[in-house]
Amino acid sequence: MRTTILSTIVLLLAPGILATPTPPSDQPALIITTNSLDPGLNYTGYLTPKAIVHSPADTGPILLPPPAPACEGPTCPDCPDCGPDGQPPYSACGPSTFEDATSSTSPLASDCLIIAKNVRLGGKWNVESVTGNQHQLVQFGTCAFGVEPKDRKGGYFEIGNLDIIDIIQDSVNKFADKHGGKVNSAGETDCKGSLAATGSSYKVRWGIYHTK
Repeated sequence: MRTTILSTIVLLLAPGILATPTPPSDQPALIITTNSLDPGLNYTGYLTPKAIVHSPADTGPILLPPPAPACEGPTCPDCPDCGPDGQPPYSACGPSTFEDATSSTSPLASDCLIIAKNVRLGGKWNVESVTGNQHQLVQFGTCAFGVEPKDRKGGYFEIGNLDIIDIIQDSVNKFADKHGGKVNSAGETDCKGSLAATGSSYKVRWGIYHTK
């Protein structure tokens, strides 16, 4: 019995176990919407285990993606914010308008900023421009970010991780202090996509809103 107790104490004090505690079942998860959840879009990007959760059924500790590892050779970009595969952060959209729709039931700005931190190492979404439907791209806790095409031109438009980061950070900076740390905003921007070869861009409406 004494040996069993000592073994249990040693196991509980093992540094590897303390470094990766099991999260409570109600801990929110960062959810990246992929085409398995929404056939109207396709996500490509840098995913790390337990940093980005593929479906609402998954749970796991929220970890920021680790820094890109050191690499050598002409194919390795000089890019401290690139993912391990060398993928740089990506932007496909121009300047945006901003509309404040924040109320007492709006998402927490702190949750929205966690989205911005977790998508910082690259990634983009190709979103259909046929149906005109709204597509949620990512959510964490109380906060979700989604887009919809204003121009139903067919094909798809792109939105990159840097576009999401800029929109979230600008929205928080503009509105959160006015509303006790909450933010609910919308706006319009022009994004490139499958018609880029013709010089045509897509007008896109985005929204930051409370998760359902």
